[in-house]
Amino acid sequence: MKDNHFTLWFLSESDGRQKSFQVSRAFLVTLTVLAVIIFLISVFGMWQLLSQDSLLQERNELLKYKARTDILLYDLNAEKVLMEESLENSVRSIFAENGKILSILAPVEGIVTKGLEWDGNKMTHSGIDIAANEGDNIKSPLDGFVVFSGEIKNFGNIIIISHARGLYSVYGHNKKNLVNARDFVSIGQKIATVGGEEGTGPHLHFEIWQNDKVLDPRKFVKMYKKKDVSIQ
Repeated sequence: MKDNHFTLWFLSESDGRQKSFQVSRAFLVTLTVLAVIIFLISVFGMWQLLSQDSLLQERNELLKYKARTDILLYDLNAEKVLMEESLENSVRSIFAENGKILSILAPVEGIVTKGLEWDGNKMTHSGIDIAANEGDNIKSPLDGFVVFSGEIKNFGNIIIISHARGLYSVYGHNKKNLVNARDFVSIGQKIATVGGEEGTGPHLHFEIWQNDKVLDPRKFVKMYKKKDVSIQ
C-alpha cells in the first residue's frame, strides 16, 4: 500500500536530540496551493499598486499640461488687442472691400498633389499637400503669432499660427520647426523646413482656417491654383 505520509526530522543543536513529525501528502499539497495563491495575490496587489502610480503620474502630467495651456491662453488674451492691431493691415489684404479674395504669400514653392477631400459629408483631408524639396524653407504667408510648435500624431512636426480676424494657418510634416510657441512672426519669415511622412515624398501639409471653418488655400495662393495636379 502506498504511503501517503512524509516524515520530517529535526536535530537540536543544543543537545543533539532528534525529533520527527509526520505530515500527510494532502496537507503538503494544500499548503503548496495556499502558498501559490498567496504569491499570486501578492503579485496582483503589486501590479495594482504600480498601475495606480502610473495613472497618478499621468494625471499629474495632464494637470501640468492644463496649467501650461491656461497660462498660454491668458497670454493670448492679454496680447490679443496688440496683435490684432499690428496684423490688421496684413490680413486686410486677404479680403478686398467687395469680398473678393486676394492672394497671399506662398509658404513654399511647389506643386499641389492633394487637395481638400471629403467622404460623404465628412472632411477627411482639411488642407492641401504641396510637393517640394526636402529641407526647403517654409515661410509665414502673413504676420502672426505662433500658438503651437511641436510634434503630434499623424502630422509629425507641426506649427499653428494665429492671425487677426479669426484666421489660422497650419503647417504639417515639417523636417524641423524654426519657431517656438508664443513667437511673433512676420510675413516671409522662415518658420520651418520641408519634411514628409513615411511612404510619401517630401511635402508640406498646409491648412487655412477662419475660426472653425476650413478654407481652401488654393483660393489664396495663385501659385497653388496654377500648379495643381490633385484629383478634383
